[in-house]
Amino acid sequence: MNNIRVVFAALSIAFLLLASQSAASPPGKTVSWYTPAGKVVFSGSIHEGKGMRCMDCHQDSGKGNRLFEMKHNSFKTTHKELDAGRYCGHCHNGKVSFSISDKSNCSRCHKK
Repeated sequence: MNNIRVVFAALSIAFLLLASQSAASPPGKTVSWYTPAGKVVFSGSIHEGKGMRCMDCHQDSGKGNRLFEMKHNSFKTTHKELDAGRYCGHCHNGKVSFSISDKSNCSRCHKK
């Protein structure tokens, strides 16, 4: 009987951990960092609302093509790299989503 309880508890914890990872970031939370052009604010809720999940950007296929690590402040980039399709620029290219190269879109990410 104790073995069943242990297995049930382990499965319950695993389920809760997996369920909590399904959103791009916790509901109502943002991730932000500072750049010379101002603070950049990433909203997981906005991306989740577009049908995205964490693993869309954080999954490693074994070929080293993960866009982001699962750790805040784990990458440094330049706008030149973003314009070339790295990191956020992978999708924010004007085809998949709005272009980060279009100066009229700056305020969509950079907040004062």
